[in-house]
Amino acid sequence: MASQSLRVAAFAERPLYDVDGKGGATKLPTPSCPDCAAVVSYPDPNRHRGGPGGFERMANRSYTYDNALVALVRIGEGRHRDARRILATLAALQRSDGGWGFSFNIRGDGFYNAGYVRSGVVAWILYAFARYTELSGDRAFVPVMRKAGGWLAARRDPRNGLIRGGLGRWLLGGRRYEPGFVATWASTEHNVDAWFALRLAARVDPAGRWLSHAGLGAAIHQHLWLPDEGRFARGTDGAKVDRVTALDAAGTWSALFAVASGRPERARGGLTWASRTLGFNEAGWRAHRPDNEVSERLWFVEASVARSMALSRLGDQQAAVADVGQLAQWACVRGVPLAYSSRWVKDFPLTPAAAPTAWFVLAAREVGGASAPFLWRARLP
Repeated sequence: MASQSLRVAAFAERPLYDVDGKGGATKLPTPSCPDCAAVVSYPDPNRHRGGPGGFERMANRSYTYDNALVALVRIGEGRHRDARRILATLAALQRSDGGWGFSFNIRGDGFYNAGYVRSGVVAWILYAFARYTELSGDRAFVPVMRKAGGWLAARRDPRNGLIRGGLGRWLLGGRRYEPGFVATWASTEHNVDAWFALRLAARVDPAGRWLSHAGLGAAIHQHLWLPDEGRFARGTDGAKVDRVTALDAAGTWSALFAVASGRPERARGGLTWASRTLGFNEAGWRAHRPDNEVSERLWFVEASVARSMALSRLGDQQAAVADVGQLAQWACVRGVPLAYSSRWVKDFPLTPAAAPTAWFVLAAREVGGASAPFLWRARLP
């Protein structure tokens, strides 16, 4: 049921535009995409009351990261043609330098925020293309993969070997855009994303010139691990480590990385720290806040799902099954697609969303024993 609730719509060829620093439109090339589709990221934005005014417009919006996730769901189901239609859209939207913007409109006008690029998003899309190439045998997207790998390599910080954040930023609560901004900080989450993507891409395309995932993994462990607290930092600006406890960076996505890179003790430490620091009870469920700067008792569903996968890979199957089970209960209460969070808080909407639903589908299959680990596997065959 959760997989079926992921809504995908046809993506029509039409002129696209981005915004400049003065709020004006910047014309973009019209993508060639005769048989393309895209994920509706927030398919029913007003299902739950209390959202901000105008949020219904999100029904037209599609996030490039969400498209990578849902393509992975379809690849895991063996529905390669469905995955290819989504990946074809991403290939058509790839920037000339190999990156991708953050989101675009499926319907309505052609607004594509192509200048707002984040390394984690590029890494997720690269991973989806690599997984598709690996399992389908279709190598049509290898040039797209190589361009994406080049974009990530160009973001490497020579001071520490980590991949920097990206390009562009929104200011004043989204009222002003700064296209020329360069993010010089490095996020733990982004670097974990890139490690998995580069590791798989190098295996699928050994002839490509890929940034060393081994070197990146060593940099993550060296510069982002906090031994005094037994968990990973949120990131670093190269001079100072960001010690905020972020759920994905401290103990869910990073736990999957620690298992896969041969440091299971760090995975256990991160999971324990995140649960102790961010965990709380939400109507009988064990929920987790997104970070320790968010004071609201807000369940960040998307970043929580990976916890069950990490527990399973560490051998704690009982806890993993319990985690997936409570997410299934959450889906029964709030409906599917799964809600992004448990409350309306800025950047964490209480609305059905593609990303947590895709994560849940992948985790439920693995933890429930329906399939071998598919996403971010601990070992490559």
